[in-house]
Amino acid sequence: MFPNPWGFFYSNTISNGSCHSSVPISVRPSEANGMDCVPVTFMQAVLRNFYDGINSRVKGLPGIWGKVGQNFVKKSGVLELTFAPCDLAEKDWRLHYHLDDFEHIKTRTLSREVVKEMARSVKYIHCSMSEYSIQRALDELWNSIAPNDVDQLQLLVALDAPEKALDLTDMYSYFESSFNIDFYSKYSAFLRSFTSVIFENIDQEPFQRLAKDMIATGRMWWIDIWDQVPEHMPASLWLDYFFSNSCKALEASFDDRSVVREAIDRWKSMDPRTLCASSRKVLCGRNVDALAGVDMKKIDVEAEATLFEKIKRLERVVRPIVSLHRIDHPVDPGSSIYIVTLERRSYASSDDCVLVFE
Repeated sequence: MFPNPWGFFYSNTISNGSCHSSVPISVRPSEANGMDCVPVTFMQAVLRNFYDGINSRVKGLPGIWGKVGQNFVKKSGVLELTFAPCDLAEKDWRLHYHLDDFEHIKTRTLSREVVKEMARSVKYIHCSMSEYSIQRALDELWNSIAPNDVDQLQLLVALDAPEKALDLTDMYSYFESSFNIDFYSKYSAFLRSFTSVIFENIDQEPFQRLAKDMIATGRMWWIDIWDQVPEHMPASLWLDYFFSNSCKALEASFDDRSVVREAIDRWKSMDPRTLCASSRKVLCGRNVDALAGVDMKKIDVEAEATLFEKIKRLERVVRPIVSLHRIDHPVDPGSSIYIVTLERRSYASSDDCVLVFE
């Protein structure tokens, strides 16, 4: 099974419209009888969103939760997708797919009936343009979908999952801009159906258009852009997205240094309670210099050991912490921004920072 590269906050949440609320996966014996009274559909929804390590987690669940969990594990699976050539000349590139697990589904070919059954227990959908994924599709003879097969493409657009992740990091280096334009025009509806995306960069117009179109769906919960975001893309696009109900994290570094400052200023001028309930928003990048002159308090990590450990456990805090600061909201004392400066990468010219809005 392909490892989940997006093990972020979503694996600990249940979708509720555009917001997400935390739901416990563990049940204490004293709570078992009460928890057994909830509808089976609710249990299935909880289990569906806790796909990461679900096999080991369900073993300790008592009563009906354990039975529903074991049945879910048997029937759950992952849908993997990539684009790969269908001819030796590598001119006919098509969408390829592979059903991983779903042991109760006998056919491996998509149909309305198969997708309906997958929708009950799909753990996540992952589409990658990496060399590894392309080679797997060719070696393992994955099924392919022709660009004009509207019915099958629509089935994929409609199929939802707790995580629907799109990885385009290798497209920039593999393909010319003309290919990417054609690729986007053929598969735009399919690409817009994903809820998280990684770009290597968005210098090319097709990628910029895709980013804007994905944001416009109101379903994007995470965007990661490896290279600098061009200055001509307006700051308002990223700020409106970051403060939308769907966004959990925006990981990018901006040529426009005003984006980070404007995010802080907008947060200060708004009522944080208008943000989605139980929402933690994370802004990552290499724009530490944009914080110069911002009024913030240095946190004593020894005196605030509990807070420090909490910050360290965040998925985006992947390297040692150099410093930790806090910005308090001017009106709401319960809301803060934690500014986490991380140890500089060996190849980087500046530090990475993670801004955690809570």
